[in-house]
Amino acid sequence: MFGEVGRFKDAVIAYEQILERFGESTAPELREAVADALNNRGVMLGRLDCAEDALVSYEQVVERFGESAAPELRERVATALVNKGLRLADLGRVEDAVVTYDQVVTRFGDDTGRALHKQVAKALVNKGLTLADLRQLDRAKEATVAWEQVVDRFGEANTLALRKLVAKALFTRVSCSTTWRAPMQRYSRTNRLSLVSAADTDGRFANNVAKALFKQGVILGDHGGFEEAAIAYEQVVEHLGEAIEPPVRKLVAKALFNKGVMLLLPRLRRCSATRVRPDSHSFRR
Repeated sequence: MFGEVGRFKDAVIAYEQILERFGESTAPELREAVADALNNRGVMLGRLDCAEDALVSYEQVVERFGESAAPELRERVATALVNKGLRLADLGRVEDAVVTYDQVVTRFGDDTGRALHKQVAKALVNKGLTLADLRQLDRAKEATVAWEQVVDRFGEANTLALRKLVAKALFTRVSCSTTWRAPMQRYSRTNRLSLVSAADTDGRFANNVAKALFKQGVILGDHGGFEEAAIAYEQVVEHLGEAIEPPVRKLVAKALFNKGVMLLLPRLRRCSATRVRPDSHSFRR
């Protein structure tokens, strides 16, 4: 509560009082409270620009509870590692951040708990973003691999949190591929439906979903995949054509136009050497 009103120092003191009172407790509920206090203290310390102290707080979660088999504590350990990775990336310690995200996947990637699935997906999404921020082609390729793992592992998930992470992985993968010409697998029908299901459940995400589907059409068209590009644009219209958000409606209109261009281009190319370039779209991360 303290942190929510900006009293970060008071929040840190409160969490430290929990550690002093209950840090040695063996009761499951109190052990969970201690793990939460350490994680939350790390967050508050990060907001106070005490990055190294925040890292220590997250590391204490792993040291205290890393060997626990209790699902509730395993979730908190995974959360601590994801938070540690974020803080390391903010400090510019990219390789350490990547190693930390990999630890999440190694430790918890085969777990069946939904809460841990979310942390594994977060770790992979964040790993990709961290590598892409280096703006180097070889690391961008690594980033696309991380995002593809999110889709491979969780593309059929039925929870909103995981669908959003799958959609984010698909969207950022396309953006990275366009910017850095990194390898990109084309969206399968399942991939596209993963994007659409996130938009259907949470309308606020519809704009990003529309951009991702639209952008795939642009990429496919630029590489001569006219028929596949037309299918991608049709997906925008089919699944988002009834959207009421102005940015989405604008992309739907562009998709209809570009679909027509994609269907005409093969015939036009046979008749003329002049290429009709489809309308594109400008993206920001």
